[in-house]
Amino acid sequence: AETGETLTLWDTPGYEQASRADLRSQVLDCAHQADLLLLVTPALDPALQMDVDFLREMHATVAELPAIAIVSQVDRLRPIREWEPPYDWQWGTRSKEVAIREATEYRAQQLGDFCQRILPVVTGDVGRGAWGTDELSLALVEAIAPAKQLRLARFLRDLDSRTAAAAPVWGGPGSEPAGAAAG
Repeated sequence: AETGETLTLWDTPGYEQASRADLRSQVLDCAHQADLLLLVTPALDPALQMDVDFLREMHATVAELPAIAIVSQVDRLRPIREWEPPYDWQWGTRSKEVAIREATEYRAQQLGDFCQRILPVVTGDVGRGAWGTDELSLALVEAIAPAKQLRLARFLRDLDSRTAAAAPVWGGPGSEPAGAAAG
């Protein structure tokens, strides 16, 4: 951005599908530098225990890391051939709206302890127009201010840790390094 700020989005392969056993630990290691976690979960996959386990482990690693779950591929829910947005997934009564709501509510029940928001989304790369991206964009913007505060808090914590670790080497604040001869 013109302000000099950057956004780095690290898109990992699905940790349950990756052939590399160390991917999960790499993601957990990077969590200390992350401002926000976006967990993408396909609407047609009801198996969420691996996601719950991952989020629990992530929360134990960086408890204050905000997370948003994205329910992808909601266009593939029943009725399968119907895709006529706009949809009111929260209150609508059409079959597709109900299916989207139920898929999102199921994920809220399973992942809600670790995710502040759970949002249905369809990307525009499957021959259909994107849907749900405006709501996701707003959620990301809302998460940015707290994420910046989290980054500052981490910086200050790290600064305190570095200062505390350096104090014995220097003999405390304002003193000469240990072992230094007074002249």
